[in-house]
Amino acid sequence: DGNVWRLYLDQARDGNHAMFDKALQMCKTESQQDKVKTLRADYYYANGQYEIAAESFAETRRSFEEVALMFVEPKQRAALRRFLSIKLKSLPTSQKTQRTILA
Repeated sequence: DGNVWRLYLDQARDGNHAMFDKALQMCKTESQQDKVKTLRADYYYANGQYEIAAESFAETRRSFEEVALMFVEPKQRAALRRFLSIKLKSLPTSQKTQRTILA
């Protein structure tokens, strides 16, 4: 019962990407949610859906630097901009240095 989210996650990783949302709904902890969100982002990235991947990565705990480096290639600049934009909006105004760097 507590691992139902894993079953949905396995289905999503096997190509039924709609199951990522089901897996998220069944998660009971933030750690489980982060795992699902990270694997969803990896899935979209691996399938060349870079802007969707960027949006998904912005919701994860994966390091900012690691994700930004993934999108450095010129053909992925729009995805990088999307990721940076989402991250900028999510930073509290108290983090002035980080906000300045992203802007």
